[in-house]
Amino acid sequence: MRLGRTLIYIALILIVAMALYYVFVVNGSDGAGDAANIPTRSVVALSVTVKTGEQITVDKLIVKSIPENEFSEMMFTDPVQLVGLYARSAYQTGQVISTTMVVADPTLLLSEMFSDHAAIIPAGMVAFPIPINRFSGVAYGITRGDNINLIATMAFVDLDQQFQTELPNHTGTVVASGLTTVVVGDTQNTVNNLVAQILTSEPVSPQGYVDYDSSLGQPLYVLPSSESQGPRIVSQTVLSNRIVLNVGDFPLVDEEGNVIELYPVTYDETGMPVDPPRYPDLVTLIVTPQEAVTLNFLIYSGAELTLALRSPTDAEVIETSSVSLNYFMNTYSIPLPDKLPYGLTPSIDELAPPELPNGMH
Repeated sequence: MRLGRTLIYIALILIVAMALYYVFVVNGSDGAGDAANIPTRSVVALSVTVKTGEQITVDKLIVKSIPENEFSEMMFTDPVQLVGLYARSAYQTGQVISTTMVVADPTLLLSEMFSDHAAIIPAGMVAFPIPINRFSGVAYGITRGDNINLIATMAFVDLDQQFQTELPNHTGTVVASGLTTVVVGDTQNTVNNLVAQILTSEPVSPQGYVDYDSSLGQPLYVLPSSESQGPRIVSQTVLSNRIVLNVGDFPLVDEEGNVIELYPVTYDETGMPVDPPRYPDLVTLIVTPQEAVTLNFLIYSGAELTLALRSPTDAEVIETSSVSLNYFMNTYSIPLPDKLPYGLTPSIDELAPPELPNGMH
């Protein structure tokens, strides 16, 4: 009996000893016991969330402790060092601030805030948009990364170099200075003109030219049949082998990177979209800075711009000749029709495509 009780007492003592060892040694090494022995450093962290470019003030900072083995010389230890600086990016509450996370001049952030599409523009090139429609945009058959040629078509007229107005000029009656008799109705009045003046009440006419009529044996003053000229049209390739950066609008994103829906789609009760499809009306090309200035001039001068799609494997720059009416007639051997003593009836004044059964031209 005594031996049994002794063994029980020994077992109880061992159990208690093991429990004490676990509590004070094993558990203590993973808890506050070891934590109290690990050296720490005080660093500056954020007490609030800040946005990109936001100025840091003292009320947005706190000082907290971190293990010394996590400390970096790039971290701040005094809040005064951070006050007045600007956040390089958006940061969350409690985040420890380092020198690479702030800038002294917020304008420096502009060089770091570029879009994804700007990042793929080669150095020395720029992106420039041009308007398109179904015809000029190759029936909307172009997409990002395609190679294109750009054709410009312009119409030219003659101008009076002094007035910079379209010819023909108008002619008017000029009254010389001095005593002049002016007839208004049945009344004659004598007025003293101090300077020469134009009688605006007199009719004006387009300016013509003198032509000698051999049949009559005398000169004739010929007037134009219309006060507007017939423009002279010419087309030429102005850009060759340029890359399409984008078709249509670029996605617009907010500060968090979420896409802003510019044209929200509405749906009917069945869930089908009711808005008509929006076709792109712009194409953005990658061009040289000088070509961008040229395109800007062409657009504001009223030129018609047309895209021509190229093969992705074709990088050759092909020189083209400008096409005018004279080039067209000579190159394709088109004769000027003879003036015949007969013609078609009804007379054809304008060309019109045939009417097709489905109503499409």
